Amino acid sequence: MSQIQSGGQAQHNAKDRFILRFHDEGQRAAMKARAAANKRSMNAEILVLIEQGLATALADVGRATS
Repeated sequence: MSQIQSGGQAQHNAKDRFILRFHDEGQRAAMKARAAANKRSMNAEILVLIEQGLATALADVGRATS
């Protein structure tokens, strides 16, 4: 992990990191299978799902305020 210590705080050079905890092994296995089926890493698959969810949420907000 590339971090620079500055003023007591760890700073990442390029990308933010987020630790994800699955509730059970079944969720992790399902995500791994989905990622493999889509020929992506688990990280890439999670990011795609987040992007899709955000796009849907923003569209829902747009419809609600129209």
